[in-house]
Amino acid sequence: MATFRGHLRRNKASIRSGAGGDYIYKPIWFAYSLWKLFLVKYMTATLP
Repeated sequence: MATFRGHLRRNKASIRSGAGGDYIYKPIWFAYSLWKLFLVKYMTATLP
């Protein structure tokens, strides 16, 4: 999970910086896309 969060943080930072489409960080970690599908809904959930 720590590896995923590091890659996600770098990805969001590159998008936030205003980098062009060719320069946005793209993780090469083999499980990133699977973890993203699974974890993002839990990481962005809000409390009632």
